[in-house]
Amino acid sequence: METKFLSDGRKVAVLGKLNATESIVQEIFVTDSGVEIPSGENFTTKNLHDEPVKSHKEREFERVEQGINKAKQERDKINQEIDEIKIKLSGYRDLFKSVSALAKNIEEQDFTHFLDVITGKVKYAVPSNYPSPSRIEDAMEYMSCIDNHYGNKKYNGLKLITLLGNSNGNIGYKLNRWPDGSGDDTSVEFFNDIESARDYIKSCFMERFDKIKVSLSFYESLRKNGIEFSSEEFKKIKEKIESGLHDEFSSFQTAFEKRKEVLDQDISKLNNLSSQP
Repeated sequence: METKFLSDGRKVAVLGKLNATESIVQEIFVTDSGVEIPSGENFTTKNLHDEPVKSHKEREFERVEQGINKAKQERDKINQEIDEIKIKLSGYRDLFKSVSALAKNIEEQDFTHFLDVITGKVKYAVPSNYPSPSRIEDAMEYMSCIDNHYGNKKYNGLKLITLLGNSNGNIGYKLNRWPDGSGDDTSVEFFNDIESARDYIKSCFMERFDKIKVSLSFYESLRKNGIEFSSEEFKKIKEKIESGLHDEFSSFQTAFEKRKEVLDQDISKLNNLSSQP
């Protein structure tokens, strides 16, 4: 069976010649399994080709369409690169703001202190714990990650220190739990002398005094770290601790009375059950 192609791309079987210019053909269809079958009515045609052909107009249309698709891909790629650049610029913008604020606001003694921290010259560290800083640590020991397993200490490197956390011109320090930055972090202040550390702790405590709850153990921690108070200051602290103890006792007493009421009700129900036959 001789096969040819029409100008519109259809494949046909040539059944014979009608005359010198026309041929009798039948269109070929393809089944789902790929078998080619001549089917439908016979018809005549003058234009037969040995392989599928396209008109110049169709070819140009496809070329233009390919160009449009390629341009769209290039546009999408450029837009993606623009978005990535915007993200980077946002980061650089915030970094520039941070550095600009630092350069504008930092004082000479702050920069000296910064150098002392990163070179390990500071001696004391005060972690910011709740409800207010209360203890003073050895700076290098606090910055070091030490594994204490059954009394056997092993040094595992320095904890990760984060700087410029607030980007407001003030140098802030946060210390991670582990050297790789994993785990929680704690804000910390560093000092070169212990009296400055004590003054900082006392200042934080007195500023927050009216807003925080002061326990006896917290006050003992302050005293253990060398924080001194005047007689008037101690009187205020003592009154607040006593007030807190009374409130705590009252809360416990209320909870006890509610629990006792439930207990009495349960015992009464149990007695009623035991008296029934």
